[in-house]
Amino acid sequence: MMLGVAMNTQIIFDRPHHLLLARFFSRGLIAASIVTIVIGIALTNLERENYIRSATNSASERVARLVEHLGHQIENPGVTIAHTTEALRSATPLQQLVVQETTNSGLLRLDVVDSQRVIIGSSDSESLGQISTMPEVAEAFASGKVSRRVVGVDSDSFLHFAAPITIKGITYVVLVDEPLTEMQVLIADTRLTVTVMLGLGFALTFAVLGYVVHRAGLEIEQHQQEEARVKDLLGRYVSHQVAQQILAHGGLKAEGERRKISIVFADIRGFTALSEKLSPEKVVTLLNEYLATMTDIVFKFDGTVDKFLGDGLMAIFGAPLDHDDDVGRALTCAREMQSAFDQLRLKWQAQGLPDLGLGIGVNTGEAVVGSIGSHKRLDYTAIGDAVNTAQRLQSLAKAGQILIGGVDEVRVHGSQMESLGAKQVKGKSETVEVFELVLNEQKI
Repeated sequence: MMLGVAMNTQIIFDRPHHLLLARFFSRGLIAASIVTIVIGIALTNLERENYIRSATNSASERVARLVEHLGHQIENPGVTIAHTTEALRSATPLQQLVVQETTNSGLLRLDVVDSQRVIIGSSDSESLGQISTMPEVAEAFASGKVSRRVVGVDSDSFLHFAAPITIKGITYVVLVDEPLTEMQVLIADTRLTVTVMLGLGFALTFAVLGYVVHRAGLEIEQHQQEEARVKDLLGRYVSHQVAQQILAHGGLKAEGERRKISIVFADIRGFTALSEKLSPEKVVTLLNEYLATMTDIVFKFDGTVDKFLGDGLMAIFGAPLDHDDDVGRALTCAREMQSAFDQLRLKWQAQGLPDLGLGIGVNTGEAVVGSIGSHKRLDYTAIGDAVNTAQRLQSLAKAGQILIGGVDEVRVHGSQMESLGAKQVKGKSETVEVFELVLNEQKI
């Protein structure tokens, strides 16, 4: 059952913006709960302090009111009360005043204590004449200031309030136990109010922010999809490393630019005639195997596969990213393409196919590179005389040959080559001096 729930959750949150929303709400709810608890505790404590302060003020008012009458009622400091009968103790004017005040004010306790700590008036008649043990009384006598303390829990809470008073030069302490019966109800109401108000506030905030996060998540998802699409598209033309660099630099330039590049054209000799004798499925299989091999070699040297031309391909080095040794990369790539094709040729011969060969043309020069096409379809390609010359050299190359132009660049690179003399190539009025790259030299 748990496995089913996990699988359903995975299905529900399978899109990036769904995951973003889920993460936002899960973390947001945790944060909101923590904030609600903290604010609730803070407001509850504040409300509790306010209530206790109110109870303290009420007790102070009771004591002040009581002081007005105590001067007339206290005739003796209370030292002889313990030796009188209970009836007499209860009948003293002070005791009557204390009992009356306790009854009228709804107090839990009211004591009047003299300077010897003897209780001379109390709401509890049995305490009369005894020594007060209340710490608040001792503290009030010692400091000469009001002492208070909240005791009890829930509905049994009350406030111990001890206030020193002076009558005819003698210090007494009045102890009042003020009930706090409404405090817990008030605190509970405060907690409920805080929870409801914060809940509504967070719900509204989550609704607004959730919409914002949803929209942001959709934009992120669309951006990721577009980036993945561009990556996939670039991956068909350049190596993964080059694709990463292109994306890091903001993508391909839409406008054209003139750059010095090295161009490699490769084409299988005799494949067109062979394809007429093979089934379409076999032709596609052979081409895919051949083009995949050649593409891997181009990517190995960070070249760009410009286009596939039937049983041939065009690759460029120096665009969209250039290197200091693009000429060397192009020549080394051409050598490895010939070597790899030799392996394919032997493999195909073992399958009963005739002997085939690969002709390659390499040229270096200036060309215009950029995205060319319409708003519906664009191709990143190179055009110019240098490109045309490379293609013409490939047309002249025999099976197993690599013909090169741009010899000044090649000489700088130091590759070995043999001159084949001036050749007339299609599309050019002037002849082109053609060189053949030596294949058996050490690879560069």
